Amino acid sequence: MLGSNEEKIKLLTNIINNQTSTKDQIKCARELRVGINFELKQWQDVINDINILEQTIDSADLQVMKSPHDENEIVDLHELCIEGDNAELKSLLEKSKEIDVNQYKLFVYRPLPNS
Repeated sequence: MLGSNEEKIKLLTNIINNQTSTKDQIKCARELRVGINFELKQWQDVINDINILEQTIDSADLQVMKSPHDENEIVDLHELCIEGDNAELKSLLEKSKEIDVNQYKLFVYRPLPNS
């Protein structure tokens, strides 16, 4: 079993970049990488992978909403988080100052099972 999240990211990146990987393998690896990068608070990496997944994903495991550029409207998106039973994500987003509002994305993913 792999140790650190950084090692998992390396393995998943290798799968994504391997020319012999199938589309399904790449999609799965990218989805897993989003979850790990989210836990590591690597916001730009999360956004980059989501931008790619948005083009092909057909899954309830990852739902992406592009946010508006107005902070008042972002508060409304936070309310959506609570209604969607995702208060933990709301709290994280409120505390985070690392995400540029102009690139802001609100996303929900199913956490990786603890193996």
